[in-house]
Amino acid sequence: SAEAIGPLLDGIGGPRDALWPSRGWAPLWLDGPPAVGTAGGHGSLRYRVTTYEPGRRIVFTLDPGQDLSGWHGFEIVPRG
Repeated sequence: SAEAIGPLLDGIGGPRDALWPSRGWAPLWLDGPPAVGTAGGHGSLRYRVTTYEPGRRIVFTLDPGQDLSGWHGFEIVPRG
């Protein structure tokens, strides 16, 4: 259920992150708990949390001046 998955989203970038794909990817890190304005990244990418709805949605926007521009995120959508 969406309620059961929500805590995974809320733990993203933390020490017990169970959502990020695998050990084959650079770990996602945040400099604090998920919140709008929290800085983070993975590998050489740096970004900030620009949208956060606890247990439902998080969006990361890439910092300016990198080789890439844009955003990525996760949204939990209830089934049914």
